[in-house]
Amino acid sequence: MVSCYTNSKYLGICNNSHSLINRNEMSYTIILDQFHSIVWNIYFGGILTFSIYSLFKSKENPSISLQFKNVGVVLGLSLGFAILSKLLSHWLAVGHYYPRSTIEMIAFGSAFLLWLSNMILEIWTLDPIRKLHKGLLPKTTNPDDLENRFLRHLWIHSIFLLSTQLSFGFI
Repeated sequence: MVSCYTNSKYLGICNNSHSLINRNEMSYTIILDQFHSIVWNIYFGGILTFSIYSLFKSKENPSISLQFKNVGVVLGLSLGFAILSKLLSHWLAVGHYYPRSTIEMIAFGSAFLLWLSNMILEIWTLDPIRKLHKGLLPKTTNPDDLENRFLRHLWIHSIFLLSTQLSFGFI
C-alpha cells in the first residue's frame, strides 16, 4: 500500500522513491498496477498451465504445441501489455527507469530474460512446428523432435517465469 503525505497537491515521497507523485499520476499508477495484475496473471497462468499439462502428455494427446498455438495470441498480448503497464507504472511512480535497489535490478533483469525467452519460444521453437504443419519443411523432419524441443523450452521458460514472479514479489 502507498503511504504518502496528503496535505498538499503532491503526495510526497512514496514507496521510498525520490520523486513527487501528483494525485492524478497516482491514480494512473493504481489503474496501471491493477491492469498489470490482470494481464500478468493471464500470462502466468497460461504458461504454467501448459507446463504442468505437458508433464501428463499421453499418446492420445501427443501435440501440446498445437494447443499452445491456439492461445498464443492471448498469451503474447498479455505479456506485451504486462510489460508496457509495468514500465509505465514504474515511470509514473519513480520518474525514471533506473533500478533503485539490487532486488529491483534483479527483478527487471529476470523480466528481460523472460521476454527474450518468449521470443526464442515463439520464433525458434514454435515457428518450425507451424511450418511443418503447413508443409513448408522437408518430409524428413521429425515432428517428435520439434515437439520435444518445444516442451524443453517451455519448461525453461516456466523457470524464468517463476523467477520473475518471485523477484517482483520482493520489491
